[in-house]
Amino acid sequence: MNKIENVFSVGNIEDPKSLIIGYSKGYKYQLEFTKAFWTPIKEYSVKFDWYELYLNGLLVIQKGYAWDGMTGWIDTVSNRVYSLVHDVFCQMMRNNQIPHIYKEVNAFCYDLGTACEMSLLHAGIVTLAVNANKSGDPGRGPDRPVLYAPSGKLIP
Repeated sequence: MNKIENVFSVGNIEDPKSLIIGYSKGYKYQLEFTKAFWTPIKEYSVKFDWYELYLNGLLVIQKGYAWDGMTGWIDTVSNRVYSLVHDVFCQMMRNNQIPHIYKEVNAFCYDLGTACEMSLLHAGIVTLAVNANKSGDPGRGPDRPVLYAPSGKLIP
């Protein structure tokens, strides 16, 4: 596969090759080029530094967005796209940018995962786990609180 640099492309679960993302390690992963996905999550308009969600369901994730991979589960190449999109939607829900529609988000991520070569069993187990955990629950607060250097303490 040739290296793809700074390419804007739209992923569609009906064309698995269009779902390929570029990332580098850092946070754990960092998106190497802006990527967009058609999603069934419509009727919400969100504009944030690292992502945008349009009323028609188009999700755009900006180059440089960092995420932690498949939290609490085996992190594999086949679930990397699932974890990217899922983390963005969880961030939107935790930040009250969209309602806590975790079941709709998780159902889409299941479809996305299977389109990206996750087995039905793998995608099913992950989706059951994130549904049980009510991922993106705004009541849980941020996953990673902001710390200050040099003190290393939480925000006052």
